[in-house]
Amino acid sequence: MKVVSLPVFLIILVLSVVLCRWARAQAPALGPSPDLRDQVLYQIMPMTWRQADAATKTPENQGFGDLRGMTDALPYIKEMGFTGFWFTPPFPSAAYHGYQHDRADRINPRLGTEEDFLNLIRSAHEQNLKAYCDLVVYGISTDSEYFKDAHNNPKSPYSSWLAFKDKDNKSYQGYTFTTWDGSKMGICWWDLRQDGPRDLVTSWSTKWLDPNGDGDPSDGLDGYRLDHVWVKYNPPGEKTPDGWGYNVDTFWNPWKAALRKVNPKVVTFAEQARWETTGADLLGPFDAAFTKPLEFAMRDGLRDQLAASIYASVERTLQELGGELSADGFRPNISPNGRTFLGIIGDHDVDRLASSLNVDPVTAPFQNLVKARCAAALHLLSPFPPIVYAGDEIAMLGKAGKFGTDANDIPRREPFKWFAVAAPPMSDYWARSPEAKSAAYSKDNDGRSVQEQLGRQGWPLEAYRELIRVRLTHRALTHGAYKPVTVSEPGAWCFLRRSEATVGPGGEAIPEQLVLVAINMVGRAMDIRADLSELVVGEQSFDVLAMELENFANPLPPARLTPSNKSAFNLSIADYGIGIFRIQPAADQPRP
Repeated sequence: MKVVSLPVFLIILVLSVVLCRWARAQAPALGPSPDLRDQVLYQIMPMTWRQADAATKTPENQGFGDLRGMTDALPYIKEMGFTGFWFTPPFPSAAYHGYQHDRADRINPRLGTEEDFLNLIRSAHEQNLKAYCDLVVYGISTDSEYFKDAHNNPKSPYSSWLAFKDKDNKSYQGYTFTTWDGSKMGICWWDLRQDGPRDLVTSWSTKWLDPNGDGDPSDGLDGYRLDHVWVKYNPPGEKTPDGWGYNVDTFWNPWKAALRKVNPKVVTFAEQARWETTGADLLGPFDAAFTKPLEFAMRDGLRDQLAASIYASVERTLQELGGELSADGFRPNISPNGRTFLGIIGDHDVDRLASSLNVDPVTAPFQNLVKARCAAALHLLSPFPPIVYAGDEIAMLGKAGKFGTDANDIPRREPFKWFAVAAPPMSDYWARSPEAKSAAYSKDNDGRSVQEQLGRQGWPLEAYRELIRVRLTHRALTHGAYKPVTVSEPGAWCFLRRSEATVGPGGEAIPEQLVLVAINMVGRAMDIRADLSELVVGEQSFDVLAMELENFANPLPPARLTPSNKSAFNLSIADYGIGIFRIQPAADQPRP
């Protein structure tokens, strides 16, 4: 055996470390993303959404929403028109929301069993619904075997796996807090520069893509929503070398490549840690990020009845996808490699949409519901595949509380209102937090339940159902490029969507579609003069045909678009109303 001198050995060691890090930094060729533009997703927090038959519950999870309750309610998701859903982490956690969870190859017994989880996925696929779940990758619960063994124990085999900041393993990157039922819990960051935790969390991620390991991923999740993703984790004041490895180049790229080996069509979408960004810098390993800036722009615009922030945010978001602007000003809603953004206007981390509208739901309940319906139009007609947070479709209310615990967010996550009067299968999980339950926004018979809105024309639930259907049946509204339209009223958002002619899955010809959308965010009817000059060349004329909607006041039939009215084309839109118009070359004969 050849003996290597110490200096030579050190040089080899340094070179091997450098080369290893260099290799990890090389992004694998992940290829294009699956096209998400035909998806309309629904977001669920399992413990809050629906519980299974109370007779089958255990004393430990009596009253909690669970996986079998979710399975029972899949027909609701399907009948609303959603194409899939994502739900917060179903893995063991002391928190009701499931974050800061323990090992992700096991199911939280409060929510059910592994078989319940797999049956939920199977049932979803049988109804042609996509199923995605949330996953925390950057850390592990302090209740976990890994943390308990390594905390205060530098000799633990897991000592190098976790983000300890001192030689005695006393101080670590993470935090603790009091959760909704008064118990203490916490999370410690992994050191993802190490192979051990990297391989472990990757194996957890791949398990649920092909649960029985037979090489056929059809029985597994369709992908993941990833919580709090950084391009490089290195917060201000921290001097952690290489950001604990929680980075796109060294972790997320090889992680995604490993998932693609199990399911080439797997979809992962990231909640960007920095909400002020669009998350465009994550659109390498991830197929989508959330429209966080647009979420707040839409809320602010609707609250203030001004569209300027929406125009600006949509333009910025589309620009960051990197698609080229056409010669006539249309911008695509997908990047060259198939990445996009998922449109949100509400989620579990912000106050309820209906509580952000600047219309008091107590003194002006009808106006609040009408404005919530307008919010649905902003969201579902935007250029981005939308995700609806469960409860927003029935205009549930809620703002963050001040209870001194993790229950502060419960008002934003109150049990989903299936019935006018609270009763199973509605969840009663908040009984563990009497303060939050006693400060409830939800009231019996308040009009904000599925039972009270189902089948009632003009109510938010039916408006959501109709808008989802309209979106998915008009290719221009899913695949179409976007062009903002200048209008006379600052409280109106107006835009064009145009899809190119194509061939459908059955070989049928799908012609080019051009659609004009006008949304009135003001509490009065308006005559909106839209500048459509760029559509009209020479003496061209166009028929502008209003789509008939059941849940909104339909606009008056507009005039034909001609060279004489192209720069101030008049659209009459009701208060908090919308108009969706098909634009097509005028017929030879005048329209009656």
